[in-house]
Amino acid sequence: MLLTADEALLPIRHGSRVYLDGLSAQNVGNELIVVDNDVDAEAIVVRLDAPFEPGRGSLGDFFHGGTLEFSQETVERIDAYAKKAPVYLAVYLERPAVLTQFIGVASAIIGEFGCSDEVLLDALTGRTAFRGSLPFDLPSSMADIEASREDVPFDMAVPLFRAGFGLKLNAGLTPTSLS
Repeated sequence: MLLTADEALLPIRHGSRVYLDGLSAQNVGNELIVVDNDVDAEAIVVRLDAPFEPGRGSLGDFFHGGTLEFSQETVERIDAYAKKAPVYLAVYLERPAVLTQFIGVASAIIGEFGCSDEVLLDALTGRTAFRGSLPFDLPSSMADIEASREDVPFDMAVPLFRAGFGLKLNAGLTPTSLS
């Protein structure tokens, strides 16, 4: 689902030179040209997993636990990419993540729940539509999470995105809010 989007930069133009971080070049169709470094890129597509701390979940590492904030190293990497080309950031939301630090940095932020690289790239290039909405709130900070009651759903005072939020983008159209 599409969470944020710079309307002028979606979909990614056919023939664009794209650098991939966290995706396989094998899944790129003929409409994009994959480059080996971010310096030559006209667009940078990054795929991240929601953050977690190994050993902090229940049942070993089967259920991830710990912080929902991305490491400073990850934030700095995305910032550095954004200084070179528009960044299209996809985050696998197996658990909520704090995405606040990427607002205004990434040209588009996509929340996903295990889609293939091909499906993600099809949506980014306009071959398929962005649809869907959040099944849970996304926090604005760890402080917001820590202040909420863990046994009460939707208890965050200031979530970054509320459950049900999602932008819809059909090929050739601008994003509109679903909520």
